[in-house]
Amino acid sequence: MFVEAKSAEDAAAGGKGRPGLSQSLARPARRICAQGLKWAICMAVPVVFAQTPPASGPSGAPGQDLRNGVNDPFIQISREVPDCPVPRGPVLTEAQMRGQSHDSIARGNNCYHTGQCRDASAYAHDPEIADAARTRLRDDPRLRDSALWITVQRRFITLQGCAASARQADYVAEVLRQLPDVQHVTVDVAVRRPGAAATRR
Repeated sequence: MFVEAKSAEDAAAGGKGRPGLSQSLARPARRICAQGLKWAICMAVPVVFAQTPPASGPSGAPGQDLRNGVNDPFIQISREVPDCPVPRGPVLTEAQMRGQSHDSIARGNNCYHTGQCRDASAYAHDPEIADAARTRLRDDPRLRDSALWITVQRRFITLQGCAASARQADYVAEVLRQLPDVQHVTVDVAVRRPGAAATRR
């Protein structure tokens, strides 16, 4: 088809053959060429997009946005160290949330079936625990010179941030352990005295 079209255009350009026939063949040839160019461009566009890397999310990894998909409580209970790094908290990628969803549901329900929880799921206790921790530790003078956060997940509390001393961190952890429905407290804080470098507890 393309050979015949090319011959027709050559014939029209050189004045060979009947003018009416040459022109009638040249017009379809131009349309065919234009259509072929359009298909070539369309086929090339997906390749360009496929080779473009996905946008980076908050995690800094390409295309991986972090979010608190199940709204685990994450609250700050003291804030007297302005430059203390904010912990990552209970955020996951979409893939991590899908991978953990089944186990999270099973562990949450197991608490009720074994008689350890009042509610049908361990996660139902988390907002109450977070509120109790905020109320209990609000304006506590023993939290001076600290910046501390807690994450509550399935009646487990993780204490993070910057403490003025190991003794202070231990005190806060003990207060949290005494709250109703708390099953376990993990301490992951940096001891950071004013004017000194931070050290892990």
